[in-house]
Amino acid sequence: MRRILVFCALVSVTGLGAWALPAGQASSAMEQAAAEPAASSPVLPVAPEVSSDSAATPAPTTIPATAVSEAPTQAADPDASADHLTAERSAAEAPAAIVTTTTAPPTTTTAAPTVTVAFTATQAFGSCDEPIPYDIFSGAATAGSTVSISSPYGSGSTTADANGHWEHKVEFPPALRGEQFLSLPPDRAAARLCRSSLWATRRTPEVRNRPSDGIRVSVMTAQQYDEFGLFQENAAEYDLLYDGPPTVRRETIALERGTKLSALVWGDADPELVLIHGGAQNAHTWDTVALKLDRPLIAIDLPGHGHSDFRPEHDYIPTSMADDVAQAVQQLAPNAKAVVGMSLGGMTAICLAADHPDLVRRLGVVDVTPGTDHAKAEPIIAFVDGPEYFKDFAEILSRTVEFNPGRSEVSLRRGILHNAYEMDDGQWTWRYDRMRDWKIGGDDAPSFEDLWDKVDDVKVPITLWQGGKWSVIGDEDVTEWMKRRPDTIHIVVEGAGHSIQGDKPMEMAAHIEDLLAR
Repeated sequence: MRRILVFCALVSVTGLGAWALPAGQASSAMEQAAAEPAASSPVLPVAPEVSSDSAATPAPTTIPATAVSEAPTQAADPDASADHLTAERSAAEAPAAIVTTTTAPPTTTTAAPTVTVAFTATQAFGSCDEPIPYDIFSGAATAGSTVSISSPYGSGSTTADANGHWEHKVEFPPALRGEQFLSLPPDRAAARLCRSSLWATRRTPEVRNRPSDGIRVSVMTAQQYDEFGLFQENAAEYDLLYDGPPTVRRETIALERGTKLSALVWGDADPELVLIHGGAQNAHTWDTVALKLDRPLIAIDLPGHGHSDFRPEHDYIPTSMADDVAQAVQQLAPNAKAVVGMSLGGMTAICLAADHPDLVRRLGVVDVTPGTDHAKAEPIIAFVDGPEYFKDFAEILSRTVEFNPGRSEVSLRRGILHNAYEMDDGQWTWRYDRMRDWKIGGDDAPSFEDLWDKVDDVKVPITLWQGGKWSVIGDEDVTEWMKRRPDTIHIVVEGAGHSIQGDKPMEMAAHIEDLLAR
């Protein structure tokens, strides 16, 4: 068996996954508030006191009034439990309040004025202990005034204190988050609340305005990661219809070897598709493809990647990983119509189809063959063999952007959040296992040349996709593959590199639909 440095060549980082915001559908009032800057404290007209026998309409005078929407005051505690963390919003982002004050002509007894405050946008707060999102409205008015508060999603009243300050808590529908209205079924809303970075965060979220639609959206900082909170960003980047967060859950499978394998399960129905990522990636590399497909499916984290356990022996060869994947497929998607694998995941899928034929009915292989070697994968290896630790998020993002010039920065940022994490000392490192058993022994990486026989053993329809911009597949590999399986459909995806699902997710989804139709 020829030994060459190839194993790492099968990793792919150009498809670092896909990054999104929680989905939402802002009301027109909220869209208007997002598109216009928050106003400063307004000067508002007030009717002056007049004598009781005066029938003339009072001439207006003015008093200053302020109204801001903010979270309850809370001491900063970066180590606080996620269940009790609250999101914050600065007064600069608070919507302007429309305040109207009227007083009746004086009589022998002076009545306190009534103040009506109308907010055009709101900020919701919540935690697992307070399952109904709420907002705290506050402002200034004449002492003793009755203050009537209205907003797009709630109303109430209170009384200004002796100093003229008033504050009131208004509860909102469970589907309201920040300045986005999420269309969540009621039975899912409470569960969503308990995800710390979706409903409550340690740090103040950044805020940006999207010029395309003017909707103000909250953008999580690097430390505010929620793996289920970025799907809206995926959809927005590719103009996908998005009417709320998809149904996605994470499942963990206990393997016979004693470790655990993790997978994302999309939808509630019986999965129709199994997706397997490449080396140095994770299951979220398929997020945009999954959103486009809108089918029940599973996306697996390979051993030593994503949320799956590292193997104590650090051996990650396709044949043994196929046995682990088979256990997950048997439990989560035994009736799947197809298995699609990319790079290292593609080699694993080939072995799965050959060694566990009852689990694979159609096979899709993304930009890899047993003939892929170190030389063909050199650009990928140069990235993956880089630093293990990065001083901060900006440094890991900078390196990723440098090695992926054709990808948007926002997509690369999503991928890093899914594929790396911040350590206690503030440094960042990748989630996947960088160690390999052959490195420990000082050997060369194992060659996959012997796995050509696995291609011969696959008895189901196969589609082989190859990146058109650059690929780890050579012409000689295509020739060898077609000699062994002439019924294979070979497709070159123009404009895509090695990670077709990351570079051209819409095209990848269309090709998978074609595979499912075979």
